Amino acid sequence: MKFMASWRAEITLKFALFGLILLWIASLTAPVARASTEPSVSEVFMGHDILLMGPFGILVGEFGWFANITFGLLLLTSFYSARVERTAVLSIFHLLFVASALGWNSWPADEGGARYYIINAHFWGYYSWFACVFAMPLFSVAHAYSRRDPTLTNDEAQ
Repeated sequence: MKFMASWRAEITLKFALFGLILLWIASLTAPVARASTEPSVSEVFMGHDILLMGPFGILVGEFGWFANITFGLLLLTSFYSARVERTAVLSIFHLLFVASALGWNSWPADEGGARYYIINAHFWGYYSWFACVFAMPLFSVAHAYSRRDPTLTNDEAQ
């Protein structure tokens, strides 16, 4: 049986993690950016459009999309692992991917990379995505810390 600091703290952390998941889903359905290839024509891109294009970002040196993968891994780790160290290390990698996403201002508009979409404005989907991916490491480490058993040593906790 795992030690819990308080059942109220456990419930509060679970609600916070659930809220982060809802905010992440909302950021996928919201407008994220207005971008254009020409000064007179612009398009609005939704979060799910950017999520689908994300894996191709590694071809142009953008690694922020991987924050979505580590977001899910942190969620799983916080619920299924009693090791705070494991969650903390994953949180560091997650924050490195998030830092990579901070510099996102363009992406290729075609296969050859001759034209680029330049972002003119960010919308609330962009900011809500950053809010949930910045908060996720804090809540997942806190949740893993509340689930640990203080009577076990690090070797026994697995």
